[in-house]
Amino acid sequence: WRGNRHILVGHEDGCVRLYAYNTQNGSGSGGKSEGELVIVQALKPHIKNITKLYATKDDKYVLSASEDNTVFIYKCSGTDGNRLLEIIGFLQLDGVASYLTFSTENFSCLIGTENSLYYNFDLSPILEMDCSPTERLTYKLDFQPLQHFEFKSCKDQLIRDSNRARAEEIRAAEVKKKQTQLKARKDA
Repeated sequence: WRGNRHILVGHEDGCVRLYAYNTQNGSGSGGKSEGELVIVQALKPHIKNITKLYATKDDKYVLSASEDNTVFIYKCSGTDGNRLLEIIGFLQLDGVASYLTFSTENFSCLIGTENSLYYNFDLSPILEMDCSPTERLTYKLDFQPLQHFEFKSCKDQLIRDSNRARAEEIRAAEVKKKQTQLKARKDA
């Protein structure tokens, strides 16, 4: 995360932890020594290993992706000296996200998955969303992607077509051989 004092880390247990670099000497901050990392905030949004973290260029939003096929979106609050994350919600995917990017110009999120799926979500509705925990029954965002498609390899299709043609030739040769054998039996 782009901050002088903060590090955002996604862990194997599904936790996102925000650490701060303690710049106080030993007498400040509860006796912590200077140069020590301290946990400022810990969230457990995911149930599996976190694979990607993405912070927007303006440091207002963070996204986390996990092996649980979800992408969580967080709003960043505070200043560089005192950052915190607020969960906005999550998007459910049909695969593990391997690529994340976020456009603050049109407020859209582009996601690529390990199984060659591509999503483009319009996230502008979150700008007006009440994110207070007392008002929310679920964090799932029921947003439909603006675009959703699967990349398919041309080479794979050519190989499949070639294998299918070869299998059809073998089958035709076997049928012809059996027909010849049946004809030979009838003539004998």
